[in-house]
Amino acid sequence: TITITDEGTYIIKGTLDNGSIIINTEKSDKVHLILNNASVNSSDFAPLYISQCDKVFVTLEDGSSNTLSCGEAFTAIDENNVDGAVYSRRSINVSGNGALEIVAENEGFCSEMHMTVNGGKIDIKSGNDGINTSEDGVSVFAINAGELNIQVTGETGEGDGIDSNGWLVINGGTVYASANADSKDSGIDSNMGIYING
Repeated sequence: TITITDEGTYIIKGTLDNGSIIINTEKSDKVHLILNNASVNSSDFAPLYISQCDKVFVTLEDGSSNTLSCGEAFTAIDENNVDGAVYSRRSINVSGNGALEIVAENEGFCSEMHMTVNGGKIDIKSGNDGINTSEDGVSVFAINAGELNIQVTGETGEGDGIDSNGWLVINGGTVYASANADSKDSGIDSNMGIYING
C-alpha cells in the first residue's frame, strides 16, 4: 500500500500488483496525481482510494495508457464498504489527454461528493454502476470534455452506466454509457435532474 499523507503533486508510473494507493491528508489539503503509464491492481480493495483531503486532481499524462483494476471482495472501512476501483470520499477532477482503463467486478469510479471530467479517454467495464456520485441531493457529475466509454457487464445483476444521486450535467465531450442488459437500469440516471448542454 502506498499512502499519501501530504498535499502536493505525485507522479505515478509503473506497476503495482495487488496493492492500493491511498490518499489521507489534512482536510484542507489538495492532491494532484499524474498518471503516466501506471497500472494498479488490487484483489480486495480499491486500487485508488481517497479517504480524506479537500480535493483530488487526476491528470492523465499526454499519450499515457493507465489501468486500475480490482476483484470482487472489498474490505470494510469505518463500517462502509469501499466498493469501487476508484473510491473517493471527496470531490475529484479528471483531466489530460491520456487514457484510463478501469476494470471492476463491482462499481467502477465512485465519489461520495462531486466528479468532473475535463479530458482524457476513460474506458470502464464494471459489474455495477460504471460511475457513481452518491451524496443524495448534493453530488454533481459533470463532463466538459474528453471521452467516456462505459459498459456495465452485469456480474452483480444490476448497474447504471452513470448514476448520480444529485445532478448529472453533460456540457461537452463524448459519452457512451450502457447499463446492465438484464436489469431495469439506465445508461444515465440522476435523482435531481439530467442536463445535456453540449
